[in-house]
Amino acid sequence: RDDIVGLLRGLAWRQAAEPLAAQPARINGYPGYVLSFPDGPATIAFQPGPDGLIGAVYMVRNPEKLTHIQG
Repeated sequence: RDDIVGLLRGLAWRQAAEPLAAQPARINGYPGYVLSFPDGPATIAFQPGPDGLIGAVYMVRNPEKLTHIQG
């Protein structure tokens, strides 16, 4: 859990902006969030591993792939 929080903080630092909002959502069947930034949305999904912990993290920030999301 601490590693994931550190990853998310690092990503936010690189964006130079905190998300304006974070809405829980299912992203391609995985638990995740839709994040709203001033310049558009982003999605982050957490794929469970075989041990029940987070096995992978997927983030999409490409506006062309997120046209269906209001953010």
